[in-house]
Amino acid sequence: MIFRINRTHVPEPKKKKKKLNVVREDRISKLPDPLLHHILSFLPTECAVSTTVLSKRWKNVWISVPVLDFRNWNHEDGYEYSDDEDGYEYCDEEDGYDYHDDKQTTKFMDYVDRVLVQRNMLNINKFCLNCENEYFDLKRVNAWITTAGKCQVKEFIFSWRNSHPSNDEVMPDSLFTCQSLTTLDFQFPELGVLKILRLTNVAYEDQKSAGKLFSSCPVLEELCLTDCGWENVQFIRISAPRLKSFTLNGCLGSYMESARVKIDAPNLLSFTFCDWLPEDFVVDSFPLLQDAFLYYNYGDIESRFLP
Repeated sequence: MIFRINRTHVPEPKKKKKKLNVVREDRISKLPDPLLHHILSFLPTECAVSTTVLSKRWKNVWISVPVLDFRNWNHEDGYEYSDDEDGYEYCDEEDGYDYHDDKQTTKFMDYVDRVLVQRNMLNINKFCLNCENEYFDLKRVNAWITTAGKCQVKEFIFSWRNSHPSNDEVMPDSLFTCQSLTTLDFQFPELGVLKILRLTNVAYEDQKSAGKLFSSCPVLEELCLTDCGWENVQFIRISAPRLKSFTLNGCLGSYMESARVKIDAPNLLSFTFCDWLPEDFVVDSFPLLQDAFLYYNYGDIESRFLP
């Protein structure tokens, strides 16, 4: 007889895997402050300030960041400025909140005030400010710019979209005498009421930037350019239909002898030229001209133009 035995396979009980308690190391927080400051300098200020919620280590790191960037505050990014310690609170974009109204602008101005106070006059390498509605307080904006100057600001970028009639009162005189300032970037939509413009030691990056400035001043009556740089500009055109007084002093160096200069100002009454004479100097008719003062180096003319 043959006996057949069916053996049922009984699986061995699975061994329970031991859970390993893995502690993830926070390497970023262990970085030295100068490196953290450098990293945060690439973020808008509101994002840099928000790192205070990470841990005690980050509580005051943002204070010493040498870059203050307030350009994107009014974009619809879902943040509403508040009086909280972090300076803002999240809100749903679907709640219909108007990011450009008086209330929101006032909260933002309060926020900038708190940021500057908490920094306690530490040096600023770069200061960026965007004012895009009519609710900004000119005195407070002026105070921020003055504070940046006192903090030895090196680069200042300012966008002003306000149609307020006192645009020329926004910039304090202290900014233009700031010894630390190396870059000054103004972004105006149109200086529609500006009648007097005096620029000294201003360098133009290219022909477009220079032309945009003068075309933005349709009612300009007095223009004075002293020791301005035009190294990258080969064609200089001054077109101002209401210009009455124009002074060009020390702006055209010998490196621009091949540049073209054209002045279109039919209502010009007074013209002062004290500069290097360009090879192509086009001056349209000045039927109302009363005074003209021309100062140039005769030796330069004799060597370049006379046989």
